[in-house]
Amino acid sequence: MNQTSNNSKISSSFSLININEHTYINDNKEKIVDLFNRSLDIIYRAEVYPEFKFSYLSPSIENILGYTIEDHIITPNLPLNIVHPDHKEYVLSKINGTTDYSTPKPVKYRHKNGNYIWLEDFTIPIYNEENKLIALEGVSRDVSYRIALEGKLEKLSFYDGLTGLHNKTYLEKEISILDKEKNLSIGVIFCDLDNLKITNDTFGHECGDMLANILIELFNENAIVSRSGGDEFIVILTDTTLHDCNKMLSLLCNTLEKYNKFNKDLLLEVSIGFAFSEKSLGLVRDVINTADENMYSNKRRKKSKNI
Repeated sequence: MNQTSNNSKISSSFSLININEHTYINDNKEKIVDLFNRSLDIIYRAEVYPEFKFSYLSPSIENILGYTIEDHIITPNLPLNIVHPDHKEYVLSKINGTTDYSTPKPVKYRHKNGNYIWLEDFTIPIYNEENKLIALEGVSRDVSYRIALEGKLEKLSFYDGLTGLHNKTYLEKEISILDKEKNLSIGVIFCDLDNLKITNDTFGHECGDMLANILIELFNENAIVSRSGGDEFIVILTDTTLHDCNKMLSLLCNTLEKYNKFNKDLLLEVSIGFAFSEKSLGLVRDVINTADENMYSNKRRKKSKNI
């Protein structure tokens, strides 16, 4: 506005600024912080340069891990102190910027009460103008229940529903490990129930169940005991000796003999083959095939005696 009075010029200027937008943004910042603070998941920002420390951590950390925000401020490296040893390298790779942040991975952390829980972390790396990693922002969710459920489902998928032994899927997985990853001495005992189909017409699956029970009772955790087919059972003894394998083979034969002595109404007629190797890498299937061939030789010898 311009005004002239007594040959003097008076000037006034007005500037109007719409502050509604700025008020809205500031209000939302507070609401967002409140939202983070109420989150059931762990929401965080961790500075990784020049040193690792949390600049924000939601209160849910105490409900999930038992440690308070203050605990993490006092001990910035607390996550590295409580992560499971098997997962420490992975957590370090996130801090060092050498991992793939696009794929979340469940990690085990030790709760303050001593129990381990699983956290799945969705992480966004923050870089400066020089493309240097300076911070990590993310959300961690307790997935312990999901991991436990997946474990149960995986276990069910690896067991034979009729006998309770490991099934062929599990057997193939263990064969692959021994054949490609672990180099251990192995002994293979191949069992085949004779005349199982005829027996099952009268006694159902009792013979298969009984043989499975005997195998479970005789062989410990160093053995892979599996039902590989309707009437075929395989035992793979690992990290063993030929002497120990022969002892277990004799024990199995003696146990079957004693069983048949007192259970003449439901005899367990089993053909057995055995093979041993000092090494497993690249040889497992050959050893199994040799045990299978020896089992069939045993079956043919028994048949020739009955002719």
